[in-house]
Amino acid sequence: AQMPVVMITALDDRRSRIEGIRSGADDFLHKPIHADELKARVRTVVSLNRYRSLAEQKARFEGVFAHAPVAIALSDGTGVLLEANARARAWIPGLLPDPSAARRVWDGLPPEPADRLKAAFHAALADGEANEQRLVMGTSGDHLVLAMRSVAITE
Repeated sequence: AQMPVVMITALDDRRSRIEGIRSGADDFLHKPIHADELKARVRTVVSLNRYRSLAEQKARFEGVFAHAPVAIALSDGTGVLLEANARARAWIPGLLPDPSAARRVWDGLPPEPADRLKAAFHAALADGEANEQRLVMGTSGDHLVLAMRSVAITE
C-alpha cells in the first residue's frame, strides 16, 4: 500500500485505464513516456500516500482523544486552551466557550485551585515532569485529580 504503482502500457483506451486503476494502480501512463513525466507522477503519488497516512494517523489520534476515559486538555506554553475532550469539558463546564478567546486552563476556577493549578502548570513546563495536584471543585467536595505533564510539541 505504500509503494506507488504507476501502470505503463501501450493501451490508451478509456476501458484499459479504468481497469488499470481498478486493479490497484495509482496512476496510468501510456507509451511512449517521458522520464520527467514518470518522475513527476511518482512524486505526486508518494505525496498523496504520505498525506493519506497523515490523515489516517490524525483520525486515530482524534478518536483516542475524543473517547479517552480521562480528561485531556491541550494548551500552549502560556496555558491558553487549544483543545479539550468531552471528559475535560464535563469536569470543567464552559471549558472552551469561544475558541477565539484566550482562555487559560485555570480561568474560571476558584482562586485557591486556580493558583495551585497555575503553579503546577509552570512547574511542569519548567522541569518537564508530571506534577499531580488534587483540586477541590465547587462546594460538593468532589475532587478533581489532575496529573500534568508538559511536553513541547513543534510543528
